[in-house]
Amino acid sequence: MKIAIVCPYSFSYAGGVQQHVFEQARELKSRGHDVVIVTPKSRQELVYKTKDLIFLGQSRRIKTPLHTSIDVSISVTGEAIDEMLADQKFDIVHIHEPIVPILARQMLPRINVPVVGTFHAAIPEKVIAKSVAGGTAPFIKSVVKHLSAVTAVSSAATSYVGKYVDVKDVSIIPNGVDLNKFKLSKIAQTRSNILYVGRLEKRKGVKYLLQAFAVFYKNHPEQRLIIAGNGPDHNKLERLAAELGIDEATDFLGYISEDEKVKQLQKCLVYVSPALYGESFGIVLIEAMATGAVAIGGDNSGYVGVLTDIGAIGLVNPLDTAMFATRLELLCFNEPIRNNWLKWAQTDVKQYSYKRIVDSYEEIYKKLVS
Repeated sequence: MKIAIVCPYSFSYAGGVQQHVFEQARELKSRGHDVVIVTPKSRQELVYKTKDLIFLGQSRRIKTPLHTSIDVSISVTGEAIDEMLADQKFDIVHIHEPIVPILARQMLPRINVPVVGTFHAAIPEKVIAKSVAGGTAPFIKSVVKHLSAVTAVSSAATSYVGKYVDVKDVSIIPNGVDLNKFKLSKIAQTRSNILYVGRLEKRKGVKYLLQAFAVFYKNHPEQRLIIAGNGPDHNKLERLAAELGIDEATDFLGYISEDEKVKQLQKCLVYVSPALYGESFGIVLIEAMATGAVAIGGDNSGYVGVLTDIGAIGLVNPLDTAMFATRLELLCFNEPIRNNWLKWAQTDVKQYSYKRIVDSYEEIYKKLVS
């Protein structure tokens, strides 16, 4: 099949959707399909490099109402879309995040082959966010009517379309992880440190990780907290670490590459992602599990769907500092609990291999094309 995978986010920035699209395309190509990725062009150097990219329009870094920022499509002409579609002659088009402006909405009325839409984001657990989502109802309806099949990475990710599509007709196909890259390391035999990797912004809850670590650190002064990533709260968080008296035990690494992220995960004792809201899945939790780290996550709707069964021991309320600190201690040093958690994780993570995920997508493609 000739397949287009559309991503509204720039490939010049690391992100869960971009990573998913990149790996999905690679797996489909390994099966003999002709695959191209359609994405907006950025002025920055590419993070995800592949020769099978088609750039449509431009992207720009913008702030969202949810105290975060994204590099997303801001302009594309109908003429450019028509020319690309006529030239490529796709059998099927797979659009990720179809309600993210502008690329998908401009493309959809012009596509005359089956279209699969995959939803990644969830409506955050905030009143203002739900109000914003309610105001976009006409736009969402105008997108959904063009989709031949709807998938979502989790039940939480159906929140934007639940009123406009029968949820029973939505296929839940989770995000994936490259299990050949994110794996146990033979080199890192001795694990240490508590690790966070991600954007340094309000909704990610890093402030509360620092507060919990400050309590934990009083009893375990030999431990270090590693924080990797950039964002608008970087300087503020460094100041907070100093105020809490943990600045000498906290390393702010700034942006790190994907390869460095793998290395940090392979040698950390516990990985922590204390996101408050706005998470529909939790790919970095899966990556941590695959590398043999215990993962602690905020109890938002997306992470609850990942840390299930024994894994739920890793769920915390980031605002409860005492409980958060106790959970850090438990999952760092209680060997029976750590070992049970890790045994569960090594079995559970297998469902997120890209082979299984692409099996599910391929089945949908074949039904629609036939």
